[in-house]
Amino acid sequence: MIPVTSRKPRYLAALFATVVLLVSLLANVPAARAEEEAVDFVGAASSVGEADGSVTVQMVLTQGEVEPIPSDIDVTVTVTGGDATIGTDYTFTSPSLYTFSAGVQQGDPEATIDIVVPITPDAFDEVDETFELTLDAGPATGTTNVTHTVTITDDDPPATISIADATIDEDAGTASFTVSRSGSTEAAVDFTY
Repeated sequence: MIPVTSRKPRYLAALFATVVLLVSLLANVPAARAEEEAVDFVGAASSVGEADGSVTVQMVLTQGEVEPIPSDIDVTVTVTGGDATIGTDYTFTSPSLYTFSAGVQQGDPEATIDIVVPITPDAFDEVDETFELTLDAGPATGTTNVTHTVTITDDDPPATISIADATIDEDAGTASFTVSRSGSTEAAVDFTY
C-alpha cells in the first residue's frame, strides 16, 4: 500500500500567513481624508453697527459621515473684496490661518471656529461699507459659503445746514447771512438759497 499525505495543512498555513501579513500592512496605512468633509462659513452675509465693537464670523466643519477627522485641516481666510478699509474701518490680518484639529468631528464645539473682527468707529456720516472674507481649506473647502460679506452700518447722524437770522437796515442794499454746517461727513453738503 502506498502512503497518502495530505497537503491541505501546508496550504492553509500559507494562506493564514498571507492574511495575517495583509491585515498587518493595512493596519499601518494612514487614514484617508473623507471626501465628505467640508469647511464653510455659517451664512453668506452679516452686518454690524459701526459702534458695536466687533463682528463674529463663524466657520463650520461638516461631514457626510460623522467621525473624528484623521488629521488637521488648515483654513486660510483672506480679505477679497469690499469698500471698507483694513486698519481704518476694521482690523484683520489677511491672510489668517485657522486649524480644525485632528480628532474633531461634526457637532463638537471645536467643529466651529469664531473669527472675531474688531470694528473701528468714526464720527463721519458715510454710506454703509462692506468687506468680504474668502476661505480656502484645500480639499476640504466647501461649496456652500466659501465667501462671507460683512456690512458695517453707519450710525452717525447726517450733517445739517443752518442759516442764522440777519437784521439789516433797508438802505444797506445787501444782506449777509451766516451758513453753518454741523456734524461731520465724508461727502459734500449742497444747499440752495
